[in-house]
Amino acid sequence: MSRKRFTLVELLVVIAIIAILSSLLLPGLKIAREKSRMAVCKSNIKQINYALVMYQDDNNAKYPYSIDHNNNATLGQRSWDDLLSSYDGRNISDGNALKNAVLLKSLGYNSDVYSCPSDTLQRTHWIGNNKIMPASYVLTVRYFGAAWSLTDWARGVTSKNPERTQKSTNLSSPSTTLTLVELSHEKRIVGHGQHSFRTAGDYANSQTPHEDYGKDNYLMADGSVRTMNFWATLAMDSGGSGTPGQVQETMWDSAK
Repeated sequence: MSRKRFTLVELLVVIAIIAILSSLLLPGLKIAREKSRMAVCKSNIKQINYALVMYQDDNNAKYPYSIDHNNNATLGQRSWDDLLSSYDGRNISDGNALKNAVLLKSLGYNSDVYSCPSDTLQRTHWIGNNKIMPASYVLTVRYFGAAWSLTDWARGVTSKNPERTQKSTNLSSPSTTLTLVELSHEKRIVGHGQHSFRTAGDYANSQTPHEDYGKDNYLMADGSVRTMNFWATLAMDSGGSGTPGQVQETMWDSAK
């Protein structure tokens, strides 16, 4: 009995069917994979929140302060994640916390909790240095104008001034107040204050780990983590919507 062989036409039909099925299945697999990574990032954020809460218990309910645009921390100036090291398992000594951030990994202070697996952006600012620890999360920040009045565009929880950070006990609407957001930036690493916080205006033009998915994870002051797009964060509690430059009553307003 002779075996029947596939003709060229039949093979092409099979290949075409496989290609069609792949085109239908691959986007779904990509979305499923991204959702899985997003779940890991959400878990990281919840762990960071536990550290934030413990820090507040020891610091009069205040959120940690953070520096910016400093390559080396000096006395009294640290990144907010440095201040959480006693609560996230790293236990960085005061002396090491004040060292250049690129040394922390070599000193054994690695922590994956600050890195989202979807944040694959290369830290080109630190190219050639394998001692850095990429960080994917930043706190919302507040800035003050005349007579220490809050600005309309920066009303978050952290500050460069340790005395001006927000207190969790002062929040009137924790479930609708943002404290931490996701960010992908070439200079954002653990232990370095540069790009460790964001205003809504800055964030509107920033790259995020899940931007291809269209949504990111946001930590609320009550400890919950919401997955939504940036523009949803500008919803006002009283109705309507704010803007990146006018955040009063939005999720970016910790003083509402």
